[in-house]
Amino acid sequence: MMQLMRLELKKYKLQYHIIGVIIAILLIMAFITISLVDSMTDPTQTKDTYESTFMAINLLITAIFLVYSSVLISKIVISEYNNKTIMILFCYPVSRKKLMITKLLMVSIFTIIAMTISYLCCTFYLIGMDYFFDMVQGTFNTSYLNLYIPEAVTSIVMSGVLSLIPFVIGMQKKSVPATIVSSLLVIFLRQVIITKNMEYRETLPQLIIVVILTLIAVKYTFYKKVNELDNL
Repeated sequence: MMQLMRLELKKYKLQYHIIGVIIAILLIMAFITISLVDSMTDPTQTKDTYESTFMAINLLITAIFLVYSSVLISKIVISEYNNKTIMILFCYPVSRKKLMITKLLMVSIFTIIAMTISYLCCTFYLIGMDYFFDMVQGTFNTSYLNLYIPEAVTSIVMSGVLSLIPFVIGMQKKSVPATIVSSLLVIFLRQVIITKNMEYRETLPQLIIVVILTLIAVKYTFYKKVNELDNL
């Protein structure tokens, strides 16, 4: 399977996606900077706190990379399925199921790694900006990380799982737009739930439930569509 991943990464030019991740991180940093500067310069506002800024970082990173993962799903699975170019790959002496699983794992692993790097970069950036320019209300305390790190880890894992939802919708509808729109709906529902009540942030039981339901949906869609391809 690792060999299949290497071939797929070479095929879809990993370096371009790395550039995309860098651009996404810079955009998030720019948004954070604008928000912090606005809260500092507007006399009607108080400075942003670490809690509010960490939450904004969480929502931004999750939103950007769920959309990014849906674009990858569209490119390496849905488009190939619709254009029948995936049939060329199925001519190779490799299990079709293994090939499809490899593609999905690539997207989930990419999402998890990209989000982890983004969290690290944005967190250090925020701490650095506050240290040099005093842009955040209060002073940084390591106790913030005791709450922030578990939330970030849970969000990363949750997003790695949720990145598979567009595959389910996209394959059922056989549509690239449906794939991307489904990721937007997932983002919207997650943000509404979290911002409505802070107690609704992802917990371990919620993560387990989402993992189980998503894997059931993926398994059903996966085997159904691979069987369809067998009959083409």
